[in-house]
Amino acid sequence: MDAPENERFGEIMAVEAFEDAMERATSTKMPIALLDTVALLKDLPNENLRRGQVGTVVELLAPGVFEVEFVDNEGRTYAMLALSAEQLMVLHHQPAA
Repeated sequence: MDAPENERFGEIMAVEAFEDAMERATSTKMPIALLDTVALLKDLPNENLRRGQVGTVVELLAPGVFEVEFVDNEGRTYAMLALSAEQLMVLHHQPAA
């Protein structure tokens, strides 16, 4: 395998490893609560949001539906929208107990 093929193989393996990790993380989903930090699981091109972008749950709209605010590094809101639990993953800042 030459260098470009080897690099492409590494990229493919990294994407597959990430997707496997996301599948494991979402298969044992934690309940989402007000003020949880969450990440998008899929791109939302109509909203200019990409998988992995981080937001905060600011309102519980209905069972399994949350208002999520996305802010930039200066604290300015650049998106706020209703998302379902299936579109989100709760992020944790502490090890599991």
